[in-house]
Parts: sequence; structure tokens; C-alpha cells
Amino acid sequence: IFFLKYFYRDNYMTYYSVAIKIISIISVAINALSLSVATDIAYNFKNNNFSILKTILNKTAKIIFYFSFVLTILILIFSNSILNVFGKEYLISKEILIILLLGNLIMAISGNTYIYLLMTNKGKILGRLIFISVLINVILNFILIPKYCLYGAAISSVIALLFWNFMGSLYVYKKDRINILFKF
Repeated sequence: IFFLKYFYRDNYMTYYSVAIKIISIISVAINALSLSVATDIAYNFKNNNFSILKTILNKTAKIIFYFSFVLTILILIFSNSILNVFGKEYLISKEILIILLLGNLIMAISGNTYIYLLMTNKGKILGRLIFISVLINVILNFILIPKYCLYGAAISSVIALLFWNFMGSLYVYKKDRINILFKF
């Protein structure tokens, strides 16, 4: 949002922020679900109950993905109505909302990466991944926003989000030999 304001005017910033707020509905719901199993993840990891841990992670990955899928479809179907709540001029955000929704849905495949890393003493790795992701986002914002405006902001955000989630999933697989990704 900062870079949109810097490179363009306030209107673009508000159009983008509305799309981000709509996406945050899915994110908050996923975080609530993830937190509901956080202690089970920590307990089973600490006690080397990897079969139970894998079951928990597989179930939550499925729930996260399907929940995200259903919400994504609903928001896509009703996107015009949702955006019209803010005013007809906010329909300019529809394609941005679609990019962010699809990125969020792809990210949902990574399951419970964030909570798993936190609850298994891998917070430093998570912090590094998020820090690198922020750097990627800033660099991509400088490159993409001047050329593609709102689209550049959305693409930058999606790439950064996917980076730390999938790199975290890869780290978990290499370190703990646990595939936390949603399996179709």
C-alpha cells in the first residue's frame, strides 16, 4: 500500500486495501483453525509421536485447503456485490482481488506451515523466511508497481506469500521428513 501511494495517488491505495481486507477474511479463518491444533502439534512433536503429528497435519491441510477453496469461490461469485458495498468505483479492484484470491488458494496448499514452524522450535527459520519474503516483496514492488500499478502490487504480494510458505514446507520436509502440504 505504501508503494502504491508513493508511485500513484491515494485512490489506487484504497482500491488495493479493499482487496487486501477481503482476503484477510480467509487468512483470519485459517489462522484460527491453525491455532486450534497448535498445542497438539507441539505436544506430539515433543513426544516424537510422528504418526499422530502427520495425521493432524494432513487433516488440517485438507480443512485449510477446502475452506479456502469454498471461501474463494464464494468471494469470486459475489465479488461485484462485495466491492459495490464500497462504491461502484471499487470494481476496479476485482481483477486484483482475483489475483490475491488465487494466490491465497495456492498458498493454502502449504497447510499449516506457519504454526508447525512456530510450535516445533523453528521460529528462527520462520523469521528468516518471512524476512527474506519481505525483501522479495519490497524489491518486486519497486520493479512491478511502476509498470503494472495495482497488478504489480498484487503479484508482488502473492510471490512473497508463496515463497515463505513453500520454502517453509520444503524446510519441514527436509528437516523432519514430514510432508505438510495438502495432498489432492
